Amino acid sequence: MSAPVRAADPVIETRTVRVVTCPAEVTAPTPAAIAMPAHPLVQATAEVLAWIGARFAREELLAKRIDDARAQCDG
Repeated sequence: MSAPVRAADPVIETRTVRVVTCPAEVTAPTPAAIAMPAHPLVQATAEVLAWIGARFAREELLAKRIDDARAQCDG
């Protein structure tokens, strides 16, 4: 007597598709830098000047992050 015929196991196919999407905030053009006036003079307390410096540093950091993110989107 021959062995019974066994049905084939079902085949399961899995696909993974990776799509990189970038938000508009990253892909939007960066505004042009604002030029420093020829003879800037700011009179303020040391505390205010430190705050202004911190704001400039923060802006620079955020601009670099956006540029890095944009480079990842282009890749």
